[in-house]
Amino acid sequence: MGNEDVCDFLSRCIEYAEDSIARKEKRGESEQMIGEWKTYREFTAHALEEVKNGVLDKWFDIQPSTEDLQEIAFDTLDHKTRSTWLSGLISPRPVVMISTRDADGVENIAPYTSVSLVSNTPALLTVSMSINREGDPRDTFRNLVEQGECELQILSASRSAIEQVRIAAAPLEGSEWEALDLEPPVHPLAAAVISCKLVEVIDLPKGAVAKLVILEVVGIQTRSNEIPLQGLNILCQHGQDRITPTPNSWSELITTHYS
Repeated sequence: MGNEDVCDFLSRCIEYAEDSIARKEKRGESEQMIGEWKTYREFTAHALEEVKNGVLDKWFDIQPSTEDLQEIAFDTLDHKTRSTWLSGLISPRPVVMISTRDADGVENIAPYTSVSLVSNTPALLTVSMSINREGDPRDTFRNLVEQGECELQILSASRSAIEQVRIAAAPLEGSEWEALDLEPPVHPLAAAVISCKLVEVIDLPKGAVAKLVILEVVGIQTRSNEIPLQGLNILCQHGQDRITPTPNSWSELITTHYS
């Protein structure tokens, strides 16, 4: 939990205290009880101010581990252990719901966490798309190759959005939109939608079963026309199978760029 989350929590506590004081005064409850709630409100307001002005920043500055680095025998790890290690190290990653459709117009939507920006001009993204447990290409990959287009739907961080990801990630017969009880093509919890067309499918080396898909961005839809310089509050995978909001704790600006 970052300082912004703490500020939001303390603000809600103050609002609750003020509502409680108003109710108690209206009911004519004792001055002692009302006074205790006023003290709580004032103390919480003071704590909120200290969090806002940085007095308590050190509380949010997690100190890095000083343990010695240890060598992991990576080449001896099985697939599941290797995947767990890499998910924990290359983390967090945004959860992106990729929507596609087949030749008959049947809509599909599925979550991916392997989306990366690789070029700004031209605007290119990559996605790693693997096969299912039966060794067949997933519907998303098949539809993308056949139709040549998709949408990357970036969901706002919420518990309901997590449940949507959970449903869409499960093996389903038919369209995921029906399981979600939603009308395609735009997910109502999407903070932004990136429309893409397929550029190329590349076989990965070393016998990897996944394919590297290169997408060109052809359009975006957002809830605001302002550039999200601080990033959006969206769902991320942080670690193995753990879905969280975008980390929003302390931050610093680095404005030196090589390109």
